[in-house]
Amino acid sequence: MREGRRLALRALGAAFLAPLPAFAQKRRRVVVVHFDDPKGWGSFMDDLRRSLAQLGFADGREIGIRAEGIVVTGAKPGPESVARQIREQVLPLEPDVIVTTGAIMSYVMSLATRTVPVVAHAPDPVAAGFAKSVARPGGNFTGLADGLDETAPKSVEILRRLVPRAKRVAVFHEPRPVSKKVAAYYEKAARDVGLEPVMIASTEQDELLAALRGLPARRIDSAIWMAFVHPRKVAEAALAARVPVIGQDHEGTRFGCLASYAGYEPDPVPKLARAVAQILRGANPGDIPFQLPQQFRFAINRRTAGALGIVIPADLLVRADTVFDDWPDGRPASQEMNR
Repeated sequence: MREGRRLALRALGAAFLAPLPAFAQKRRRVVVVHFDDPKGWGSFMDDLRRSLAQLGFADGREIGIRAEGIVVTGAKPGPESVARQIREQVLPLEPDVIVTTGAIMSYVMSLATRTVPVVAHAPDPVAAGFAKSVARPGGNFTGLADGLDETAPKSVEILRRLVPRAKRVAVFHEPRPVSKKVAAYYEKAARDVGLEPVMIASTEQDELLAALRGLPARRIDSAIWMAFVHPRKVAEAALAARVPVIGQDHEGTRFGCLASYAGYEPDPVPKLARAVAQILRGANPGDIPFQLPQQFRFAINRRTAGALGIVIPADLLVRADTVFDDWPDGRPASQEMNR
């Protein structure tokens, strides 16, 4: 009888010392970080929750997913000040994984932490300095990359075909480290095909647009646009100056820029979720390759070409994923801006 009691007490003690079951353990934390109010991220957050649940990480059960918006204040906030805000606002939440998108946020996140795993959708993690290579990032970042080292030569090739008379090309970008490194791809690509690149950098929208309007006076006959200015304003200035502009997104081409070529990921969230799941299962983000886009989108605005007296080669029209035959509401960009 006593022996049975001793065995029972021993079993009870072992039960108290045993590891807690999964449902009682601390939930892993996934924090999604971007600029501004998280209320506007509904579809992204819904897709991420759905994708992670399909991979065995349901929000509220195995993990907790939280959105944190970084509200930038001050007239000219620099990347260091935004990184400091992330350290004060996000890192105290003790995230197991941070998810973010965009060139600027990915860059400031790399300034904020070199230890917390980050899954990012970034244009070029190697140029930005937070990955040693796409195949073996080697740090705390992984995710999706846009393959700008591939798109830059193709964009310049398209410019060369559309504007064979071009001799000098302006490369508009911002003087931030990430933008400068990416702009270097376009600078090299231009030199490789015999174009003289003229690098124009500023964080001031009015300065950039004034420089675009002033290109003809400087005998610069074409431009590649990478700066953060509303595409409608870029198209307006380009059409007014009669300068063919190659951009990085379809919106600029829709508003009146001549063409665009860029990597395109139609459904990025499931791929980001897979990287998050790998990390939650114990993988080192530095060992998870960045995934490159499987698609590239090429767009041409045929009306802009006509306004600039450019004849589009037939093979480029066939290759284009999108051909715009008009400007918004059928109006030139300058009229669209002055409505």
